Amino acid sequence: MTTNEAVQLAHDLHAIVSSILVNDIQVDAKVSRRALVDVVIHWDADMTKLMNSQKNGVRPSKYIGYLSFWFRKLKPISGAYETSALLNARATGQMIAPMREIADINERVAVMLAFNQLLQYIQAGTIVTPDGGYPFTSPALTVQHEELAWRYEGGIPRPVLILWAA
Repeated sequence: MTTNEAVQLAHDLHAIVSSILVNDIQVDAKVSRRALVDVVIHWDADMTKLMNSQKNGVRPSKYIGYLSFWFRKLKPISGAYETSALLNARATGQMIAPMREIADINERVAVMLAFNQLLQYIQAGTIVTPDGGYPFTSPALTVQHEELAWRYEGGIPRPVLILWAA
């Protein structure tokens, strides 16, 4: 991967992470674009190694897991506070307590990012269901996957349980 490609992927990742922060969990935070480039570079290096060693290709779960790993490890998000707490502090003219900072924000967003990727793979039809079919080719599974999308968009981090429900 070239540096320009890594920067472009990091830019796309920044948009997804920003959407998760603002829309899904209502958090105001600083996201380091430089750290996101590092996440992409490390992730790509691991994926390249895997692709060279795996004869039958790399499963989507590896792409998802490795990106989440590097996101958690390199911690591109800092200074994270609930938007409502910041607005309340501003309205009352008080400083927000340092203990209100969300210390595990990178771990939380890594999980949400993984679910975001999982949903994209499902919608693209690249994750095979336990019965061997693709998600949107079976009418019986369509309802489950529509609920998966609804639950993720509602911010409930439980889509894997619904995905593999019988």
